[in-house]
Amino acid sequence: MNQEQIIPSISRIAQRSHLSAGQIQEIKRILLERGNFTEERIMREIAWFCLELGIAGYYFKYTPIEDIARHIESLRATRIISENSGGQPVAIQFASEQGEQGTYMVEDDYAQIRTLKERIETHYSAFRLQSYRCQSYPLRFYL
Repeated sequence: MNQEQIIPSISRIAQRSHLSAGQIQEIKRILLERGNFTEERIMREIAWFCLELGIAGYYFKYTPIEDIARHIESLRATRIISENSGGQPVAIQFASEQGEQGTYMVEDDYAQIRTLKERIETHYSAFRLQSYRCQSYPLRFYL
């Protein structure tokens, strides 16, 4: 197995994703500066997020690069928690509320989604909601 198969390149990800090579490079730079993951892990997570989740192109077109980087990092963190849960997988559930902005990522589970929608209606009833459903992974984003 060659290095390209192990660690996806920026150009290879850009060829198959909704982001340009420059945008992917910026995401990589942001995540490297944060210092939570190695360069190899960052590239694998960018590839997983951009190529395997099946998120609609609209998300990549209208979500700021800084937010996409934060979402990639947050999802990796929740996956680490799930992997370290001692055998029983933990459902992915991420919530970040900052003033007039909320970001939520939950597995596609009716009870979780219903509870989350009630919370969003309570906290952000006067705001526009963007919702994204992943095609190849049971995950929903609410921004």
